[in-house]
Amino acid sequence: MPALSRLNRFALERRFVALLLVPVLLTGGCRQVKSEGSYDLTPDVIKSADLPPAKSLTIEFETTDNVPITAALVRTSDADLALKAVESGKSPEQAVAAAKSAAMQEGTRGKLTTPNSQEKTKWSVLVYSKKPTRVTIRTQGK
Repeated sequence: MPALSRLNRFALERRFVALLLVPVLLTGGCRQVKSEGSYDLTPDVIKSADLPPAKSLTIEFETTDNVPITAALVRTSDADLALKAVESGKSPEQAVAAAKSAAMQEGTRGKLTTPNSQEKTKWSVLVYSKKPTRVTIRTQGK
């Protein structure tokens, strides 16, 4: 069997490297985003759960002792404004109503979904309750 010339060997190595890189490059932009956090809520105090930047997210929440909560999905910049509004004397209901929420749900458990976007967006979930409870927030997306 004839030995490969230097030029042919170089071309073969390039093809091999290209075949290895293509799957890596194709899946690099579609990484899954996951997070989980638990938050202790006290009556009429708003908490903000900042989520990882993503193009789309599904957020699930659940309280540990079946106490209903209100969860609102907002952009992180709007969450900061809502927290400042509460600090200046507004109720959590007023602050969340003033924020531009993409989705809102009340209950002991629920699911919120962000709108799909071309660019990664920073989202937050604002949560509050009328009774003390602990809520777990799980996210999954791209």
